[in-house]
Amino acid sequence: MPYALKSARFLAAPLALLLVKIALVGGPDTALAAGLSAPKSLSVPASPITPVAVFETDRRTLLDTARKPLSAYIGTLRSGTGGPVCTAFCLKEDVIATASHCLFGTSAAKGPNLDRIEFSTADAPGIASPIAGSRIGLASHNVVSGTRALNIAPPIDAANDWAIARLAKPVCHAGGLALHQPAGEPAGAGTRNLYQVAMHRDLPDTQLRADGPCPLVNDMPDARADLIARDFTDTAAILFHRCDTGPGSSGSPMLVEGQTGWEVAGINIGTYVISHAVVGARAGDEPTGSTPIANTAISADRFADALSRFEANNLVETQQEISSLAEALKQRGHYRHRIPQRMTRQLQRAILSFEASAGWPATGQPTRSLLTVLTGQASHQTTGSLPLFVTSARLLRRLPGPR
Repeated sequence: MPYALKSARFLAAPLALLLVKIALVGGPDTALAAGLSAPKSLSVPASPITPVAVFETDRRTLLDTARKPLSAYIGTLRSGTGGPVCTAFCLKEDVIATASHCLFGTSAAKGPNLDRIEFSTADAPGIASPIAGSRIGLASHNVVSGTRALNIAPPIDAANDWAIARLAKPVCHAGGLALHQPAGEPAGAGTRNLYQVAMHRDLPDTQLRADGPCPLVNDMPDARADLIARDFTDTAAILFHRCDTGPGSSGSPMLVEGQTGWEVAGINIGTYVISHAVVGARAGDEPTGSTPIANTAISADRFADALSRFEANNLVETQQEISSLAEALKQRGHYRHRIPQRMTRQLQRAILSFEASAGWPATGQPTRSLLTVLTGQASHQTTGSLPLFVTSARLLRRLPGPR
């Protein structure tokens, strides 16, 4: 399938990261537009889908007995009635992880409407949850990610293609998968065998498929180390692997057998290919072909700290709280519009205005801590992580101590 360079007549064009997700949300198919061809071992569906990488024999199989329990932790992101978008997996009962481009698209293609995104696990596809806050315009505030506009032109910002989202309902009934963290080493470091479990759109999307063990790829003859360093912003955070992937597998977990059972070593994001052009070809000629070198994943240690910070989130959750927040900001002169029941850009600007006037860090986040302070139910000094306000120094009377 993937062919090697056989003649000096061919040169390597700049390497590119093929993001399976782009075409799934109706965005432009940048990979096909660049003249890249799909591996012959997979037929391209009628809908525009970027090439995927199946190395030699397609090893994607239904979950066996040992891996069947993973269907309670791994599932599918869907966009309304538009069908499957990407794979995602549970980190907690109401928190999932996926690839950032699955939710926000890329610098070249807009992502889906977050208010319409829903997640369900593979073992309970009829029980789905939207992202928390989607009914009041706060879906994007309930997602933390490495980027919201993934750069897909070299140097590719693949190391930031991760996202963690809070769900409106705890549909991850089995809890979450643990992140793999060998003592003293980054996640994935020293790991030689990985397993991938994902939804694939070129196969029945109602069933998860697994591949592995598949080794990390350290030796890529068609891609020198200096070229890889040129084409990616942070190669240390990327796991190059050859688990077989298909469209829709973006956001799926790369798994290892750890001390707690199956653990997440990374998030699968796309395929790394090299394209070829004839020496002396006229300007504007399309590349003559492409070779998938490896699939790519982000090491779990890239987003482990973000998960712990994300757990402290205390955003408002109801229309009444949004309205109360806007009313309180209006009374203080920061909001001059109609009182909304959903988060709006005007309300976010009002929050930023208040934060600036109070000397707080700029977040624009509609939190319950902020609402509590604005409505006078707590002082600045006693509310959560809000900053202290000191108007004057206090002098304490020193009492005489025992002689």
